[in-house]
Amino acid sequence: LVVEDIQELVTEINETSLNINHEEMFRCSNQDVQTYRDLRVPAQNADQFSHFALSLYNLFFERTTGLIKSKNVQGETTQDAAQRSLERLPNDFRRKRTVIRIVDALRHHFGKGHLTRLDSFNVSGRGMHIEDVLQKYLGSKAHPRNHQFLDLQKGILEDVVQFLRQIRDYIDKQAITSDKDP
Repeated sequence: LVVEDIQELVTEINETSLNINHEEMFRCSNQDVQTYRDLRVPAQNADQFSHFALSLYNLFFERTTGLIKSKNVQGETTQDAAQRSLERLPNDFRRKRTVIRIVDALRHHFGKGHLTRLDSFNVSGRGMHIEDVLQKYLGSKAHPRNHQFLDLQKGILEDVVQFLRQIRDYIDKQAITSDKDP
């Protein structure tokens, strides 16, 4: 049921966002079916968990990619040709949020996005180390055993639902505010 909650929240966020900004916050894609399917599969091992981690990354980083907004010399907001992950999310819900940092760490570690043990890999500022993620959800920095991946998955999904509820509440408040504007 948790994944259905995620789908429903994404739909609610997108519908309200369309009503306010005429733009979805989470772009729909032909990968959506596979993304939600991977989130539903109970992770019993590292391989299944890597599919889960990559699907979360797709949901939050790929589907929220948007044109970078900047100010021109006249102070007007413009959209550059360059795109950036998370750009469609409200500023308060981007990289500084714990869930976003967790999803990024999971992708880098379990999704083999980058080798995270090299001295040149730096997570300072915005990132999170995978051992901190493991400590948060499993109570230990040890690499998960097969029987622990499901607990890790459940804990992360609960936090994802809470995060999406916060975004929905934020966008709902924006809808009320925009209704009051002439």
